[in-house]
Amino acid sequence: MACTDFDCQYCIVMQDTEKKPRGGKREGSGRKQKTSKPFSFKFDTETTEILESYKGNQTSLVERSIKHYNKWLKVRIEEVDKAVEEYGL
Repeated sequence: MACTDFDCQYCIVMQDTEKKPRGGKREGSGRKQKTSKPFSFKFDTETTEILESYKGNQTSLVERSIKHYNKWLKVRIEEVDKAVEEYGL
């Protein structure tokens, strides 16, 4: 049976908790979003030897290599596009 005396300690506590929302989304709470995604690769023997001989961070080496190759490739594509446009190939 519930208490009907609003002056008792239990009723005061219950009134206080009912007024305050609990849970829900709060700024800064929860897990932070990651900016990276894990991958798993199998490398041939030559590439494995290169990675194993590298003294620094191997992930960083692979990331930088891919980014460098991507920039190199974009330049080559632009050169081919320019040649096609210039010579009408």
